[in-house]
Amino acid sequence: MSWVGARGNPVPGAVLTGAERFPGNIDVLFGPTPSGPRAFHLEVYVGREIPVADARATARMLHPPDAQPVGTYTAQAGQTVEIFRSARLAQAFEGAELPLRLGPYFGDEPPGTYTQIAEREGPTTSVVVLAVGNNP
Repeated sequence: MSWVGARGNPVPGAVLTGAERFPGNIDVLFGPTPSGPRAFHLEVYVGREIPVADARATARMLHPPDAQPVGTYTAQAGQTVEIFRSARLAQAFEGAELPLRLGPYFGDEPPGTYTQIAEREGPTTSVVVLAVGNNP
């Protein structure tokens, strides 16, 4: 309900399988937690190729307010994975596990860890992915 309150009602057109699309071309996957469904994977479609820095700025509004960058690495697919941590995110997912008994949302990472992927082997992008844990 907080997503609906902040972003409006879902609209048709989700690209991400199983996701709900919200205004602003944001696809969101929700998962169960003890306090109700929580967003655990977001894809922000910016519509056209834009500079990576601009795409990151567009997605900034979706980061928890207490987010702190803790590192980056290059994944096998050549994408830059940015790692963040948030105490508020850890608290929101406390005691929660992924559906189908796949384990905790954060995997082996410290609670509150999440990633952002905007850079994919080039100076522009059309999508930014934010996801809890560290499993690009």
